[in-house]
Amino acid sequence: DARNFFLPNVIPLKRNQFGAAVGGPIIKDKVFFFADYQGTRLRQGLSFNDVVPSSAERTGDFSDLLPKTVIKDPLGYAPFPGNIIPTSRISSQGAFFMPFLPAPNVIQGTTNRFIYAPTLPQNQDEGDMKVDARLTANDSLMVRYSIAENFEHNALTYPALGGTDLNSKATDYTARLTHIFGPNLINVTQLSLYDSPFIFGTVLPGQNINGEAGIQGFNDPVVEIGRA
Repeated sequence: DARNFFLPNVIPLKRNQFGAAVGGPIIKDKVFFFADYQGTRLRQGLSFNDVVPSSAERTGDFSDLLPKTVIKDPLGYAPFPGNIIPTSRISSQGAFFMPFLPAPNVIQGTTNRFIYAPTLPQNQDEGDMKVDARLTANDSLMVRYSIAENFEHNALTYPALGGTDLNSKATDYTARLTHIFGPNLINVTQLSLYDSPFIFGTVLPGQNINGEAGIQGFNDPVVEIGRA
């Protein structure tokens, strides 16, 4: 696998796919079954390359941006001396969120970057079970059950934010009755039920981030999972 142009190393890509199938008669010449299973295990590297504040900027020191960029006091719009924001003027909300921003691990000229290559794990399992029965010379019945499950953990841009889980499960139930009236007429009656819930994990589950940061005007509940 080729190296991502923006990353120093090759990110992993591992894909394993396996399965089995079996079928045969239950009652000779009358009832037959078939079953199959397939699993997939994917481990794929992701790539994040973001501009982040320098170590000095994290403390309010933006002197490296002079003279091109001047930081002004929002109260009166006068420039901060030396382009340095006093610690006393850094809001508690900003200080709360600062640890979620990673320190730079790559410096390109005057640009500070955080390069991150987590792994995306994805597990897929799917299978089918089917029975065909010849009831009479003119009647046949087919019943089938199919299922597919998927799980993946999506890492976010910054490690401190963790990641979100995605769980999905699709199931299908089908029954089909076929009757032959004659060489020119056939009737098929089919009943199917399909269900496919998705469960999305949240960022930092169990935490009311707005409340912890002291941001007012929001009444965010603590959300564990969401379903669509």
